[in-house]
Amino acid sequence: MESAADPMRAAREALRVLDAWEQHPATAVIDAARDAPLHLYRVLSGRWRGLTLLERADLYTLVGEGETLARYGPLALKSEGAERLAPVRDECRYFAALAAGEDSGVVAERRCRDQLAQSRLNGYRRLGPGWQARVLHELTPPEEAEERLLSALAAFIPRLPRPGGGARLEAALSGVEQQADRGEEAPPVAGRGDKGERPPGTVPRIAGTLRNVLSTLPVEWQQQVMRRIDDGLTPLQAIGRALTAKLRADASDPSSGVPHGVDLAVVGGSGGVR
Repeated sequence: MESAADPMRAAREALRVLDAWEQHPATAVIDAARDAPLHLYRVLSGRWRGLTLLERADLYTLVGEGETLARYGPLALKSEGAERLAPVRDECRYFAALAAGEDSGVVAERRCRDQLAQSRLNGYRRLGPGWQARVLHELTPPEEAEERLLSALAAFIPRLPRPGGGARLEAALSGVEQQADRGEEAPPVAGRGDKGERPPGTVPRIAGTLRNVLSTLPVEWQQQVMRRIDDGLTPLQAIGRALTAKLRADASDPSSGVPHGVDLAVVGGSGGVR
């Protein structure tokens, strides 16, 4: 298979399909969205020690995002296809530049975003646990629970990330920091035994759970979560996807050139990821 001999060339070919996606059959576009991250992983797995911990985390997450589009199939492109493809395409462009050793604007822009995410993570981590849960609650839209229920349906395609994620994150952190600086008590997290309406002055239990999960992730994954919330993902989406990717990372051996759970026999054609 040609892609096995030259994964960088195969990654560029897949990227060309994503760049001109409207000129290709939907199945070919979905295959390219799945395959490009895998080819880039194969390229960069040979340079693993040269990658930062954050770059490694982001690469595993990118593989998962490509697989998610493959599971949705061509249906994902019927509405707002360009916007749905953009995060995978842009992330592939970044890793392609990284793999080629290019000191490009794509890489420089990413470094700035990573620094901003680290700054926001630092502010978040200075808060106590209760205030951290409050921040995550304020960033969780009211329709989150409904979206999670609908995601169990095979034909359900989730809505796109909401624009303005960075402004919301900055506002939530700033507001909570001011409350903490005034010496206010952090709101308690609603308990498992609370029934009916959530007790006044508390934050939902899901916010406390998200806070606990986020705190168990290594710092590079926490930094990724902050950057992706900035991109418009909800805390549940960003933390859930990071956790899934980290579990794959823990089970993978980069020296094999293949992420855990991937069948390379399907790369370059239809079939999906095992």
